[in-house]
Amino acid sequence: MVVGMLMAVGSYGYRDADAPVPVLAAMALSPYYVVVGLWWARRSSIEIAVLVGAVTALVGYETFVTSAALYLAATESAVNSMTWLGFGVGFALLVALVGAFCGLIGGTLAHPAATIRTIRR
Repeated sequence: MVVGMLMAVGSYGYRDADAPVPVLAAMALSPYYVVVGLWWARRSSIEIAVLVGAVTALVGYETFVTSAALYLAATESAVNSMTWLGFGVGFALLVALVGAFCGLIGGTLAHPAATIRTIRR
């Protein structure tokens, strides 16, 4: 949720832009997904880090898109609001994959020996 609010605040200056703004905001926070993946992987496995990275990115992105859609529903037409919800669904897989990849990087940093063993197999 915090990531979504950071995305909303960070992209406030680009209010007249379209779909790439929330996607770029999600990509700009990719170091955060690496840190979250690293933090979770220290306590568990790399697979959990990948899952947590994807979920963190997706929840933050959808929080941002939903807040933008609610703002547009209150200030503009319902068509604009529905368009933003469509953007949220359309780009969700891309954002989840970026979050999963960043979580994988964090998991790899937490368990380098396990990663090297897996690569050698």
